[in-house]
Order: sequence, then structure tokens, then C-alpha cells
Amino acid sequence: MKILLTLPRFEHNANPPLGIAYIASYLKQRNFDVEILDPTFENFEFAEKRLLKADYDILGLSCFTMNYNLSKKLAAIAKQANPNVLTAFGGVHPTIMPELCIKDREVDAVIIGEGEQTFAEIAENLEKNKSLKGIKGLWFKSGKRVFKNSQRPLIKDLDSLPFPARELLPMDKYIHATYGTSAWAVKQPSTTVISGRGCPYQCTYCATKQLFGLTIRLRSAKNLVDEIELLMHNYRIKGLQFVDDTFTINQKLVSEVCDEIAARRLDIEWACHTRVNNVSLELFRKMRQAGCKVIGMGIESGNQWVLDNLIKKGITLEQARTAFKWAKSAGLITDSYFMIGIPGETKGQIMQTIEFAKELNPDAANFNITRPLPKTEMYCIAEKYGKITAKGWDDYSFDARSIYATDAWTEEEIQALLKRAYREFYFRPGFVLRQLFGIRSSADLRKIANGLRMVLNRLSVKSE
Repeated sequence: MKILLTLPRFEHNANPPLGIAYIASYLKQRNFDVEILDPTFENFEFAEKRLLKADYDILGLSCFTMNYNLSKKLAAIAKQANPNVLTAFGGVHPTIMPELCIKDREVDAVIIGEGEQTFAEIAENLEKNKSLKGIKGLWFKSGKRVFKNSQRPLIKDLDSLPFPARELLPMDKYIHATYGTSAWAVKQPSTTVISGRGCPYQCTYCATKQLFGLTIRLRSAKNLVDEIELLMHNYRIKGLQFVDDTFTINQKLVSEVCDEIAARRLDIEWACHTRVNNVSLELFRKMRQAGCKVIGMGIESGNQWVLDNLIKKGITLEQARTAFKWAKSAGLITDSYFMIGIPGETKGQIMQTIEFAKELNPDAANFNITRPLPKTEMYCIAEKYGKITAKGWDDYSFDARSIYATDAWTEEEIQALLKRAYREFYFRPGFVLRQLFGIRSSADLRKIANGLRMVLNRLSVKSE
């Protein structure tokens, strides 16, 4: 039984596909022959050539909305090479829309939710020529029938999972793939780790909670730092990004991680994301002492009504002010995230977001045009205040185009507001001087150059 796993994407990315790497390690632990096809740093021909070898029995594809069509194209190539291969689609997109995915001819099975246990049971049953009917968390086709098995419970103990099978990935390329903005450039080589799954918050734009649930499940501090120490040994990393949406959701755990890093005397520089209502000055100071360099926080809007009613973020503007003040006081580099063109907001409220970003004065700010994802509450809000203009899944890609039309603004106006946000934030005299006076080495200069390149790319995007 040979299993091939892939995350279809053909653009450089600093984040290894940990989702399929976790599934791969779980399968390897059960003595299955597993390979990961990772075309991140390659091209379509590279993926096609590997798929046409047809030396695998199961093809597992990890899908987001924006790569779903590409996933189907790769599955079709696999079917062309071997009509008997089982194509199993998993990830956020198939989980939230299994009824649509299972209808596509390229799709044999849909894994709903977490994939480790479900995928292992698929492989075990196929190896023994057994039916897939009893496997929880799985929809599959048999002839012309579609079987919808019951939901699989979430994995309670994340420490029980083996570390991701990074040895199956092109880690030599990932550890030197830097982030595009100056704030996120921790020491190289670097890589990523995830500390938990699930989110209790109700942000209207988020679809990932449908994959991992609303219940927070966290790894232990020892388990996390064991992985970090292994990465330092195997890949000689000097930098690390915790890629959880809210790394400090359990401040006690983060404090324990800091203690564990200090106790082992690990020389590692790291960054993380969090929310402005899940932090404290004391925690920030402890994180800084343990090697944290950068903290990224999503605010999304500078208008409280938008936060409360359109995003349901569960934060206040005052909490944002306080959190950024604390972070700077602790000596952390601050990154920030804002949404432009939220369905239901006005041009005046967008301007308030731009002004609030300047008021917070973080070291970096990211402005993105809002993309209401299918099956999210924001998608319903968008249909209330306007209409979704996306003609297919490819339109959901994270570029600067809008997929939402409203009477509140035109496409040209929202593009102009996005560019205005970047221009007004990054070309303020005080911000420019702060960057220039902060240069201490050639590495600092490279970080600023990367950040400037990102901003200029944003300003050069043309709407279609």
C-alpha cells in the first residue's frame, strides 16, 4: 500500500505544509509507505511527472478554496495514470462543502475535519480489501452511491501525535524562505511549529474553526519544546514562527514554554500571532526574555461598530491600544493586520481603519481586501449588503482584487483605498526615519529592502 500526499501550490512559501506532514508521520508510525509530493518550489510539470508514475494506491490532497481547482486537475492526472487510484480530498474546503466536492468526478472520498485517524483507517481497510463504510469522518463513493459516514470526534491528546514528517519535505528550501515583511524576518535558517488546534472565537470571516472545532486543544510545553530542540538539531534552525492564529490563547502554557526554553538554554529567536485580548505586559516581557522577537496581532478594523457587528472579533480598540503599548514596552517588534472592504462597512469606516493603524504605529502593517469565504458568516453578511462576484474557486486567491460588489464603493475606489492605506502608513516621515535609524547590520538592510519590495508590489497592483 503506497500513499502519496500533496498540498497543491506552485509559489514559494515559508510555511511547510504541516497538515499533510502530520498525516504522513501518523501513517509512517503505522508502517505505511508514505511520500509527500511538495511542488511549492517547483512547477506544474514537476507535479505532473511525479503523478504519472502511478506507483501509489491512494492520493491525498489538502485543499483550500483557492487551490481546489488545481487539486482537481492533479487528481485527474492521477486518474489518467491509474484509474484505480483512490483520490481523497481533505482540508478546509472539502470539510465545509463535502456535498459539493463529492459530486466532482475527480473526487473519490472526502475527509471531513482532522485527517490523521481517518486517513490511517482508509489505508488499513483498503489494504485488507474491506469496505470504507464504517470509517468516521469520511464521505465516499461506491459505484453511483455516496456514503456519508458519521462525524469523527476530535483528537483530544495532541501530544499523542508524532511530530510532522518534515524529512519528506524539501526542508533545505523552507528553512531559508524568508517572510516578505521586515517585521517577520527572524534569524535564518527558520521554520514553523504549531502548538494547538481549535478556536473558541466567532470571527465571521474564519472558516478554519469548522476544520478543528471551537474547542481548544493544546500540546504540552515539554512536547512543544522537544520538537523545537529536535528542529535545532536536525536543521540547525536559529529562528522559529509559531503559526497558531492565537498562540497566547492559554497564557499559562506560553509561560511554561518560555520556562522550558530557558531551562534548556535554547538560543532560538521566534515570532508568533495572537489577539489583543489574550496578552499582558508580564507575559510579553517573559516571551521577550525567552527569545520572542516579533508579535503579530490582528485588529481588522479601526471602527468599534464594525468589529462588534460585522466581524464579531470580540475585541475593543482600547484593548488594541493597550496591547501594542505593552508589546513595545517589552521590546517586541510589532506586526498588525487589517481588513479593507468588509461587507457592510462604509468608506468612512475604512478611513478610520487607516487612521487607527497609524495611531497604533506598529513596526509593520498588513492591509488586505476582504474575501468572504464560502460557508462563513461573513459570506452571508456580504450577500445582505451586496453580492459575491467570484465566478469560480480560483477567484478566492489572496491577491488584491475584490470578489464583493456593493453600492458603498466601486472596485476602483476600494483599490484606491487599499493603496492609500499602504502609502499613508509606510511613507510617513516618522516611520521612514525610524526604519533608517534602526539599521544596525546588512541583515537589517535586507529586511527593510524586503519590506519595501512588498509595499511597492502592493502599490503596483492593477484591478481587473
